[in-house]
Amino acid sequence: MEKRRSVKMVLVLLVLCLFGMCGWDEAEAAVQYEEELTRPTGTNWGFPGYRAEYEVSDPEIAEILQGKNGEYRIHLIKPGDVVVKVTFFSEGERLEPEYYLFHVTGTAVDDTAFDWGTFAADVIRLVNEERAKVGVKPLRAAFDLSEEAAIRAGEVSEVYSHTRPDGTSFSTVFEEGSYEAVGENLQAGASTPEEAIRQWMNSPSHRENILSEEYEELGVGYIYVPESKYKHYWVQLFRR
Repeated sequence: MEKRRSVKMVLVLLVLCLFGMCGWDEAEAAVQYEEELTRPTGTNWGFPGYRAEYEVSDPEIAEILQGKNGEYRIHLIKPGDVVVKVTFFSEGERLEPEYYLFHVTGTAVDDTAFDWGTFAADVIRLVNEERAKVGVKPLRAAFDLSEEAAIRAGEVSEVYSHTRPDGTSFSTVFEEGSYEAVGENLQAGASTPEEAIRQWMNSPSHRENILSEEYEELGVGYIYVPESKYKHYWVQLFRR
């Protein structure tokens, strides 16, 4: 896995002690932050498509939740400062832990509270930019849809189809009765959100979903499978 951009070069150990959170293993904590982030209360944060374990320095500020697809994520509970330790896996082996410092602010009043990693957030932003060009209202980000899109991303990396591996329609990934209308876009091979959007917008059927006024919410799933044919797999799930 590529190393993410370091924002601030400080020692986690020092910060933990300043915040009265020196309970973590000091040798383990004496590393640099991968990122220092400010997010509102209510944020759900993680890395869809990656196997990762999480630990938090203060369970009163952040909790660890498990999604429908088995992946874990962090939920920010209340304002304060919290350090999140993330351990990724590669070919079954644990990688060196990464540390993220969160400054958690007051409760969010809109969908900026949802953060599923840079790729998913970028896809949603780019979709709404395309909708704005034609005067269509933006789609709301929906975390449960991204959980379901993450499930579908894993499935399409094995069987690239709108039909699920068990032979049912993609729509069976939705909770029964949770929608009036649904749609799905798939893409394989794009290595960035920008390339995935470009491919979708160049395809009439995918473009129609992206610009449709029928939908109100969007979820995004992404997975990287290096040993597979296309390596990168993207799923958009639309719902009203």
